[in-house]
Amino acid sequence: MHKRSKVLTLLSVFLMIAILFGGCGFLTEDDSNIIKVKVKCVASCHLDGDTIRVIMPDGIVEKVRLIGVNTPELAHFGRPEQCGAAEARDFTDKLTGRYVWLEFDVGRRDKYGRLLAYVWIKDPRKVHYDLHYMWNWLLVREGYAQVMTVPPNVKYVDDFLDAQRKARNENKGLWKKCR
Repeated sequence: MHKRSKVLTLLSVFLMIAILFGGCGFLTEDDSNIIKVKVKCVASCHLDGDTIRVIMPDGIVEKVRLIGVNTPELAHFGRPEQCGAAEARDFTDKLTGRYVWLEFDVGRRDKYGRLLAYVWIKDPRKVHYDLHYMWNWLLVREGYAQVMTVPPNVKYVDDFLDAQRKARNENKGLWKKCR
């Protein structure tokens, strides 16, 4: 009986540990907000530079609107193309066929049903969230987009504003072409 009691005690302790830690899988909050996807298309899908179409891990194709940025609009619905739209689209089209990581903020979808995300060209956890690997930031820093924030998705707004200031001061992209 004494041996059986020790075994039951050990099993109970093990079960409690498994219940406490097994369900969480030791994931951080960031891990649940970041997924790896493949970019299906940009230009061939007739999308502007701030929207991409991706293949999700489950195979479903989704439109993703880049958070915090706004690129000039391509010609559609009878409206003319805005200055710099083709250049912004071509810049983002470089992502086509690549794997990227989507980082979500507070709101995950917009009123049109598009996913809202920060798009990283390398796993942000592995590059310590270095903004040089975030496409949204690169669009602004290279002058292909302007900052446009829609609360509650404002995690990187200060970084985007700083990048926009630098792009404007250096006369990059839109700041050079579309004066």
